[in-house]
Amino acid sequence: MKSKIIQMLEREVALTYKSDVSLSGGKKNEMCNRITKESKIRVLLIGNENTYKNIMLESDPYYIAKSRQWGVRLENGLIDHKNEQYVEMIAKETLDVKYFLDGDLIESSEITGLKESALRAIDFRCVKIANILSIKI
Repeated sequence: MKSKIIQMLEREVALTYKSDVSLSGGKKNEMCNRITKESKIRVLLIGNENTYKNIMLESDPYYIAKSRQWGVRLENGLIDHKNEQYVEMIAKETLDVKYFLDGDLIESSEITGLKESALRAIDFRCVKIANILSIKI
């Protein structure tokens, strides 16, 4: 998967990945740490710092770039953090979202404490390579 992602940097792709879901209510919520999400989104994979900076400057000409808060950019364009590799992306559109309780499909309306999320004007994400399920041009 890693080599496929490196070849697709600076391209727009459809990407499916899994992530843990943060719920309100903390440990009192019986679903806490048991919900995962599978997201299929249309993204622009970012392979260098200038891509993100240029996109931000297009939306805000007064944008000032800050240094990375965590991880180190590798020569291949990926981010290394604590011996795990990540790919940076800008989410353009959510195509599909599925939720799972202990691995079984569940409707979002059945999840206690689920927080609403929406795409922001520029929705920047870093996804761990190990969590990517599929990638298509």
